[in-house]
Amino acid sequence: RLSLFCAISFALCGFVVVYFWSVMWLDGVVVLPLICLGIKKNIDNKRPWVYIISLSYAIIANYYIAFMLCIFSVVFFLYELMIVIKKFDFENIKLRISTLTTYVMSSVLSVGLAAFVLLPIIFDLSAQGSGRINILNFAPKMNFPLIDIFKQLTGGAVSGSHYLISGLPNIFIGTVGIILSIFYFYNKKVSLKEKVLSGLVLGVFFISFNVRSFNAIWHGGTTEAWFPFRYAFIVSFFLLYLAAKLLKHIDDVKKESCIKVFLVYVIAVFLVFRDQLSTTKTVVTYVEIFLVLLVSYLLYIKSSRSNVLQKNVLLTVLLLLQLGDLTMNTILSIRKLSSGELRNFASYSMQRDISGGEELRKIVNKIKSDDSLYRIDNEAFFTPNDASEFNYASVSGFNSSIRKDVWEFFKNLGGYFVDTSIILYLGDSTIASDSLFGVKYLFGVPKSAEHFAGLEKLNNEKILDFSVNTYKNPYALPLIFATKDDEIKIDSSLPILRQNEIYKKISGLDKDIFKEISYDEILENLKDVGDYYERVDKTKPARIKYVIKNTTDNQVYVYHFSPNIKDIDINNERARFNRSLVADFDLFPVSKTKNILLTTSGDKIYKNKVAFYTEDLNVLKEHIEEIKKSNTWLKKISSSHFIGEVEIKDGGVKGVILTMPYDKNWKVMVDGKMVSTKKVMEILQFIPIEQNGKHKVEMIYVPKGKTIGAAISVISLLILLTWIFICRR
Repeated sequence: RLSLFCAISFALCGFVVVYFWSVMWLDGVVVLPLICLGIKKNIDNKRPWVYIISLSYAIIANYYIAFMLCIFSVVFFLYELMIVIKKFDFENIKLRISTLTTYVMSSVLSVGLAAFVLLPIIFDLSAQGSGRINILNFAPKMNFPLIDIFKQLTGGAVSGSHYLISGLPNIFIGTVGIILSIFYFYNKKVSLKEKVLSGLVLGVFFISFNVRSFNAIWHGGTTEAWFPFRYAFIVSFFLLYLAAKLLKHIDDVKKESCIKVFLVYVIAVFLVFRDQLSTTKTVVTYVEIFLVLLVSYLLYIKSSRSNVLQKNVLLTVLLLLQLGDLTMNTILSIRKLSSGELRNFASYSMQRDISGGEELRKIVNKIKSDDSLYRIDNEAFFTPNDASEFNYASVSGFNSSIRKDVWEFFKNLGGYFVDTSIILYLGDSTIASDSLFGVKYLFGVPKSAEHFAGLEKLNNEKILDFSVNTYKNPYALPLIFATKDDEIKIDSSLPILRQNEIYKKISGLDKDIFKEISYDEILENLKDVGDYYERVDKTKPARIKYVIKNTTDNQVYVYHFSPNIKDIDINNERARFNRSLVADFDLFPVSKTKNILLTTSGDKIYKNKVAFYTEDLNVLKEHIEEIKKSNTWLKKISSSHFIGEVEIKDGGVKGVILTMPYDKNWKVMVDGKMVSTKKVMEILQFIPIEQNGKHKVEMIYVPKGKTIGAAISVISLLILLTWIFICRR
């Protein structure tokens, strides 16, 4: 019953309830008890195999969460070691030095066994900048008032979907679990030294939650982007560990302690929540106070008349109370989260798994009858990571460790960005940029048909309650293509002009795809005061109306640069634009637009911050045809192995560009000979091939550290097997 109590409590703790959908973190949650069990065995001078295997598994499964587990393993080992040291005589010290040596060797072996995964990750993070530590993260700043941490020890602490973005640590383990962990400190059978050590461990965690610099240490020197305090489950485990210690010796609880604990809990609850009780929280609080009263009363009866209430019966009752409380907290938490992110997740899962996802999968599978290499982008996505879910190559995606140079490149090319972890490319791309990156097929909703003007519409499909058009881009370049410039340094800052510059350098044609067009400007409630326009009547909206003089059928793109833009209306329809990046740029298609209306949120709009360009598809076609004069094809053997062929027909070609982020770990062979590649166009891979004729290209990706890491893992495994063999003799 004790094991069942702890297992259920940990499985339904606040952290798991809130992050049950983030399966990449759950391996660490599952393996944490095994790591601590291994440490306990080590302290008891038993074999360390459980610790070695569980910690190495944690590192292999998720190095990020494993980093937190490694920190805690040190804390937990020292905690247990200090508890068992009764006196500091020579024999005791000698024994504990042996224990410490075994722990250190076991930890090193665990890391060594995982080196084949860990070492390449370390090199990769260092190369892309994700592993760099920002000194500002260690500024002495408080994350929240310290007293707020005690709110998390009660049920229903989740306050809404924003909780996933900037909430408090999820450390709830059930009211019964919390009250038993408090009883632990009132148990006279527990030595004062052990209580002090337990309090110090909890103190370390609470300070880590509260102080930014300590919190950053647990997260590898970085701050969390959403989903705060990702090591909170470790605190839940430690609180349950203390509760389990109390349950194991529940017969030692004194009746005086029952009264003290109940009073301490009630006073603490009303002090913490005195001014912040909502109706729902009030009900939950009173339910939990009743539970505390009931538990205290049961323990009081047990301590007064031990023959009246058997230990097994008491444990069963406590288990049932704990299960009911945790179930209530789970329901309340999910309901509150369902107002936002969790609802989106649930809706996405349902749509993906039941109907909508299957329909989209069918559309993707139809496209895959084209067995060449290309990218697909999707305006009608469920989430930015649909490409991963439905197994197609894309530009758009969400990745918290995305390379900074890649993110900045697409941002400067006109992409739409929420933060540095996400690229939503299609909504603000051009046909020219789509073609450059081999986006051959596109999904779009009918209301955005203007954006796809000039592309070949293949079909219209129904996904749930909305229609999706499938388009084919006839201008799409292959993922590897010839270039007449082996540097391609981009000087322009404007997205449109950058695209012009890129194509002219690659093809060698001195023709602009994007051409600026004229417009008339009409002011509404604004006056010209020199460098900017100023609002006349502060109580009325201020707008600028642009009437575009577009005499072609070509797509029109708007570029605006003003931090005070509130709304943009195109032909009397509200347009989406990136508010967070409006001070940098925004780019979206207009087609044959009659007028554009910009509404300011401030009293000023600066001049010379708007430009309009048409995309000449005939000129784009000329560039594409010039580039394709040199035939190229690429075949995917695996995600780390490509083969292809390049046929150079033009003496001006300098080599080929692979539209994948440059990485020096690619080993490239041309006609069987290793060649050196370099970075061009800020992020892409350039392979030098100048001689006319056909050339075979082979690319193999070998992560830096893979060979050394594998060797370390093999050596570590041999050492472990030898150690086991010696111990069994």
